[in-house]
Amino acid sequence: MLIHPAKGPVLKLTRTMCTLLGALVIALGAATAAEARAAATPQKWVSVFCGSIVTWEKAVKARSSTFEQAMRSLNGHHTNLPRVRDQLVGYLNGIVDLSKTMVSNVHHVGAPEIKSGDQLQTAVEAALTMVVTSFQADVGKASHLPVDTAAHFRTAGVALGHEIKASSGQLGGAFSALSKLSTPALDSAAKHDATCKQLNG
Repeated sequence: MLIHPAKGPVLKLTRTMCTLLGALVIALGAATAAEARAAATPQKWVSVFCGSIVTWEKAVKARSSTFEQAMRSLNGHHTNLPRVRDQLVGYLNGIVDLSKTMVSNVHHVGAPEIKSGDQLQTAVEAALTMVVTSFQADVGKASHLPVDTAAHFRTAGVALGHEIKASSGQLGGAFSALSKLSTPALDSAAKHDATCKQLNG
């Protein structure tokens, strides 16, 4: 006798699969909820925060030679200004990518497990995101630097250099948030973290 597709072993298998899928959905839901509630220990949070900024600063410093070399090259009469401009745009795009990585690292570690941890996390992420936004604006300005004469390019490049410095200064917002919302536990963790010591030194 043929077994109806909706009966017998097929039905049992279907029920089993539904049960397993239901359990999986519940498990995933619980895991997601737990992840949403999870908070980083003060030690973990300062390690990621300081480490991300130290890595960013070192990488930006290493790339800054491109900008300096481009400006120094303007002393020549036959400088390829469009090429120099492209180099500057590439330099700034690199900083944008570095800044995005910094924001991503701090975001994924989660809020520190302290009083007002969520508020601190939101303020720090907002400040670091401003770094990204500022450098993205610098990229746009760099792409429109005048290339008709070296003198015009140099003048506009110097002005852009001041704006780039201001963009780096956006990091200060993250530290301002820390100074307002930090706790003794977070301060203690920072004092014992090697990368945080690099920021202070």
